[in-house]
Amino acid sequence: MEMEKSMEMIKICLLGLSGMFISILFKNGKQEYSIYICLITGVIIFSFAIDTVVEIKSVIENLGNYFNVGNQYIATLFKMSGITYLAEFASNICKDAGYGAIAGQIEMFGKLSLLLLSLPVMLALLDTVSTFLG
Repeated sequence: MEMEKSMEMIKICLLGLSGMFISILFKNGKQEYSIYICLITGVIIFSFAIDTVVEIKSVIENLGNYFNVGNQYIATLFKMSGITYLAEFASNICKDAGYGAIAGQIEMFGKLSLLLLSLPVMLALLDTVSTFLG
């Protein structure tokens, strides 16, 4: 499996570099095509990542069962990971297109969303600590 993942990573790197070089060709003439190529390349790479995410989810669920962690915390972890990836992906596309202000707003909203999702986990941790101390 490790060799398979290594080969998959090589494919992803080559795909990303190919998309970048093709995008560079269109950067001076038809800039909108350059942005479309970046977007399509990113979506293809994301589709490769789905299998890896499913494997990671399985391992984390097994760890959660082993340590008797509630499913809501595992679900929160995956939501936070998804928000992080999507915010970074969208932000980078906006930066490539020259829209840094929109990229910054996407990043800010992503961070606020992560904070909002983490609040119940932080409250549960504080409750646990206060139970031990009290």
